[in-house]
Amino acid sequence: MKYVLIVLMSLFFLSGCMVPVKPRQPGGELASSVPMPTVSAPADTCHTLYTCALKIRARIADHVTQGPYDKKLLAKVNFQLNDKAEVIAVRLVQSSGEKQFDQAAIRAVRQSFPMADLLRLDKQTYQHFTNLNVMIKPE
Repeated sequence: MKYVLIVLMSLFFLSGCMVPVKPRQPGGELASSVPMPTVSAPADTCHTLYTCALKIRARIADHVTQGPYDKKLLAKVNFQLNDKAEVIAVRLVQSSGEKQFDQAAIRAVRQSFPMADLLRLDKQTYQHFTNLNVMIKPE
């Protein structure tokens, strides 16, 4: 049974990194629409906030222990990474109500790191990945 993992990068939202910024037009006017970014690198590479978030989501999903869990379960987990992309703290923010699933979610986060791809990011971009929140639910 595959699991769907929804990664919410709370720091992205709080810091505004995931908020699209409209490019300025000559004369100081804002553009009427924001162009969608194009991803030209392979899907398994981590070179932007978006591609790294996708890769983190996939890595954690691959590590969630399979089980006969109710599809309505949802565990919210917060974790912190050090400067070597290693997990230094994990905590359950909101329990799914199923102890085994909560433990599987925490274990999946721990097993998904370190992640060498994150170390190739510039320091400013990497900082967005040092304190993350993820929501994990069965498929």
